[in-house]
Amino acid sequence: MKKALAIDIGGTKIFNTIIDESGKILTEVEKSSTPKTAEEIQDTLKNIIKKYEKEVDVIAIATAGDVNLSNNAVIGSTGNLPKGYREIDFSKLSSKRVFLENDANAAAWAEYKLGASKNTTVSILLTLGTGVGGGIIINDKLLKGYNGSIILVSHDRMFLDNVCNVIYDIEYGSLTRYSGNYSYFVKKKEENYLKNLNDYERQQKEIKLTGTNTQLLKKKKATRLP
Repeated sequence: MKKALAIDIGGTKIFNTIIDESGKILTEVEKSSTPKTAEEIQDTLKNIIKKYEKEVDVIAIATAGDVNLSNNAVIGSTGNLPKGYREIDFSKLSSKRVFLENDANAAAWAEYKLGASKNTTVSILLTLGTGVGGGIIINDKLLKGYNGSIILVSHDRMFLDNVCNVIYDIEYGSLTRYSGNYSYFVKKKEENYLKNLNDYERQQKEIKLTGTNTQLLKKKKATRLP
């Protein structure tokens, strides 16, 4: 069974361990602080790889930021990592194959293969760490198709208002399209909720009234019987 040296690079910590193809952790998980410069991060990775390279078949690295389609470099969205980080060619860190992936995508794939979303057709995973991220699996494939972000997760209303002009809302098995920014979506969704609530309450009153009228009609018919 093949083994991989798994390394997770976050904004504040770097974790590493060795795993097998079944996802079993074979060694103690080691932790170190993420260095402040790209050069120091690269040196830290080289030292970790040098220590375990002979014991594994491949080097698997999860990192914050957008990863290119060649899976060897970060191309953007690395505000919590130092200048120069995007210049690192991760494939040159080892003579063995080095596979780089966005950390949220890696987590989504791991959950799909081994964890909570195993045997599902579609799954979405959100990560909450130094940053916020997410990954999507559809029909046994990681949703990824170009050099950039497929899914972007944020809790910043101002940011969302500036980057979103169409919102798709999935609720109770139906998909609704909203043409506008996030604030527009929130406003319209609230309006729709209140409208549906008013419609429901009106229908309940009509049902109750119909039931009352039916009971009165039955009483009238009963009083007419000889």
